[in-house]
Amino acid sequence: MAIKIDNVKDLKDLDKAVRKVIVKHIKDIKETPTGYAKIVGIHPLQMLRYINEGKNMRFDTLLKIGKNSKIPK
Repeated sequence: MAIKIDNVKDLKDLDKAVRKVIVKHIKDIKETPTGYAKIVGIHPLQMLRYINEGKNMRFDTLLKIGKNSKIPK
């Protein structure tokens, strides 16, 4: 899923789109949010709060998730 950002107005839904991508990926790899957090190297509570409570996640943490995630074949 590509997120197209052409102007600053597109940023308003960025967090919602990122959360949706992470939740879908966790389901696709049949993992729990806690297990996935351990795989990508972040604290499990941070992942749970981001997914379940809609809390924010730092941009550098999102980059870490992207770098440490493996795409299923």
